[in-house]
Amino acid sequence: MSVSCNSKNNRESEIGQVQLRSFTNCRGLGPEKLDPGIIQECAKIVVELNQETAAYCTHAVYIGGTQDSEDLREELKRIRLRGLELAQLNRLKLVPLLSNATLGTDDAQELERLYKIFSACLELLEIQLIKTLALVQAFPLHNGTKVLINTGITEPFILCKHTKITVESLDGSTCSKTLMEQEEIRGLERDVNSLHELIYNINQSADINPWADFEPPPNNNAAKTLNTSSSISGSADTSATNNAVRTQRCVCVVVLTFSAIAISAVVIGVVLGII
Repeated sequence: MSVSCNSKNNRESEIGQVQLRSFTNCRGLGPEKLDPGIIQECAKIVVELNQETAAYCTHAVYIGGTQDSEDLREELKRIRLRGLELAQLNRLKLVPLLSNATLGTDDAQELERLYKIFSACLELLEIQLIKTLALVQAFPLHNGTKVLINTGITEPFILCKHTKITVESLDGSTCSKTLMEQEEIRGLERDVNSLHELIYNINQSADINPWADFEPPPNNNAAKTLNTSSSISGSADTSATNNAVRTQRCVCVVVLTFSAIAISAVVIGVVLGII
């Protein structure tokens, strides 16, 4: 009898231990805390992409102007390739984290903020690449006669280095530079298409509308301006009403004066006729 009681107690204790272990394993069902290092790494990539995009915008202004040169276009190519590299890297690091539904509220909001900045940088970079493509096609450095736009910084009417390609001038260096320039234009076209496809894939992967929760901050200056303009318009209406009343009074005085003069003339005429 004692043996059966002991075995029963052992089974109950084992069941209790299993239940305790099962409840212990349920601790991971709450919001998942993301490693701060991962968020910092994504933020670092976004910041660098933002800087590269700003640098590209600054340099792209000089294409087709008197400051245009081979060095400028090489620098633009370097920035472009670095920007595309950062975009691909952040697509592999940041975008998969956005689909994690177990993240805490703070981590999810921070990731969404980084994604909105990342998406804005990509769209601006795409616009600049398209503009660059149009400019380098319109102003080639080694192909044909093109006059660079005078920006006022250097002497006007500065032509490109090779104003005209003739049979005598078709040496090896000229041909190679012309071919390299054409190949660079084709490479820029491929990069534009690649970036456009990348933006499309990212937008399909991350269901985040950058302008969904945007609320413009309250503009107190606008409210003050509105109140001021309302008071000014009210004052203008009041002054206009007062001017109208004064005008009516003046008209009445003039009419009465002429009426009195006319009546006086009639009376004087009648009196003189009687006499």
